[in-house]
Order: sequence, then structure tokens, then C-alpha cells
Amino acid sequence: MTLVPQAALSVGVVAERKYFVPYRDAMARAIQTEGFEARALTNIDYANHGDLDAFLVIGPHKYRGRLKDHDRYIFAAVQTEQFPTPEAGAYTFGQERYEIFQEFAPEYDVIFEWHRNTARFLSKRYQHIVWLPYGSFDEMRYPECEPDAQAEPEYDFVFIGALEGVDGRRDALLEAIAKRWSVYPESQGVWKAKKGRALASARIALNIHFDHGATFESPRLFEYLTNGRFTLSETAADPHPFVEGRDYAAFFANQLVDKAAWWLNHPEERAAMAAQGCATAHSYPIEESARTVIRRLLVEKARRNDL
Repeated sequence: MTLVPQAALSVGVVAERKYFVPYRDAMARAIQTEGFEARALTNIDYANHGDLDAFLVIGPHKYRGRLKDHDRYIFAAVQTEQFPTPEAGAYTFGQERYEIFQEFAPEYDVIFEWHRNTARFLSKRYQHIVWLPYGSFDEMRYPECEPDAQAEPEYDFVFIGALEGVDGRRDALLEAIAKRWSVYPESQGVWKAKKGRALASARIALNIHFDHGATFESPRLFEYLTNGRFTLSETAADPHPFVEGRDYAAFFANQLVDKAAWWLNHPEERAAMAAQGCATAHSYPIEESARTVIRRLLVEKARRNDL
């Protein structure tokens, strides 16, 4: 029941890329949990959903040129791309993406950013940037990874993601691992239950940067750790809310083989760190992130009503 009509809010949560559909669905569900209307959409559908107050666009670089009627709608975005920052680098991979961002950023009323380091960087130029933890949610939890469902792992390592990377760096590091240990045979195109089985089948989940920087791959880390996977990740400039050495093990590229060998030989330490990482991930539920989104959209709606 809406006691104050001005406090009502209806949001279309938009994502078309399969990478972000689970996040879209979880965010829409979390907004609904707070008593507001939310619809999971694949496009900014004005014809069928023109009655909404706001559109929350996940991956706004894919929706350039589609925003209109700015006086009628609140447009918010969840920024998903890696940008070059002084702390994290990613200049080779991120510079072009940052240039694209600068084209569309002024079109949005608010832009949410998963990475705290990048949010600080962007907020020096843009006033409408809000840090929003990616969060943990049911849609990323795999039954195959539940403790009572797991058998002895078949493989030593698994990596989920695009293989090449800048200068073929991901391929090179995975090849170094594969020379000594077993690696789950697929990395790309692994979704849903297949991804759950892949993660459950390995002792160690690897995270390798795409670029020669120190960016934080927030979605991958949240997914690995939410599912209780012991994670060995390249070091990141600001992996908040996670802490290297507490929630997951970190390495520089030249240390990978040595770190891999040590952790494979210390299963009790792996289990303890995986449990801590899982607890940290679960302490940042997407429901809390949804409340941040709701508050910011309500503020924008009130601002418009006061004009």
C-alpha cells in the first residue's frame, strides 16, 4: 500500500547480455522485496512499459542512442566495464571503453559503479556516480556447489571467462598451470548448471586479469566466493569488500606457479579461507544494493517534483 503517492516508484531493470541477466533478475526481485514495482526487461521498451518511472540500464554502453523523453523518465545505469585508473591500470583494455563512457555519461541521472576504485576515479569528473557493491544473490548460487552435493574434485583448477586477454596473457598463465596440473577443459560458454558443475569439479578457482593491470573483477569474485570456492586471483588494487589474504589468495603473474603449488598442498588452509570468503560475500547481499538504488531513484524523483 502506498501511503504517500510521491514515494511510489516503478523501475524497469534492463539487460540483454546473458552475462548480466542473473544480476538483472536478482536486482528486480530485490526491488520488489522492498514493496516497489520492478520489471526485468531486455530493452528500454517505451511502447510496452512506458508507464514506468525509471529505467535501470545494466551495461549502458550497449544502449547508446536509445534514451529519450528525459523529462518523463529517470535514467539510471549500472556501469559494467573496466576503465583505466591510476591505481588499477587497464590502459590497454579500458581506454576505448572509457572514451565511450564519456559520450553517454551525461545522459544519465545517476550511474552506479561496482568497483570502489573506479567510482572514486569517475566521481572526480562526474557528480552522479554512486558506488554500488555487486553483491551476492540466489541466482548466482549453484546447487552443485553446496557442501552436501560435492564429491572429491576431479580437477585441480578451473577458470571461467574469455581465454585470450591482452597479449594472450590469460592463455599463457593457464598454459603454465596446465603443464603441471589438471585444469577443467572449458572456460568460455559455461553457464547455469554447467558452470556450477565446473566450479564444483575443481579444488581452486582461478581469476586472471584480462589486462596487464590490477582491476577488480567484481562479478567473478562474488560468484566464486558466494559458492564457497577457494579462489586464487591476481592481485587487485582495491578488491573491496574482499581482502586479499583473508577472503582469497592473491598472486602476481610471476608467482602463479609457486602459489598454486603451495595452496594445492594445503587443503585445510584452503578450506578456511574459502569459508571466510564465502561469509564476506554473503554479508553483501544484493538486497542492500537494491536499497541503495531505490534511495537514489527516490531522491531523483523528489528533486524533479520540486522543480
